[in-house]
Amino acid sequence: AAFFLVRKTDPPAFIRPYLIGLCALIALTVVIWLLGIQIFSPLISVPILALLVRYIWLILYLKIPR
Repeated sequence: AAFFLVRKTDPPAFIRPYLIGLCALIALTVVIWLLGIQIFSPLISVPILALLVRYIWLILYLKIPR
């Protein structure tokens, strides 16, 4: 996504569904963690939250065709 911001071109149409899919996978990871199926260190919550914020920001503020 940074490449398209530097070039100031519109990102391809597949970027939006890809980012939504990444958010869904992060949510699934959190659910698996909370259900106790997989045990993660509590420190992993920081990068998970950072990635989720980044993906949501990209979905909302990039001019991605719907």
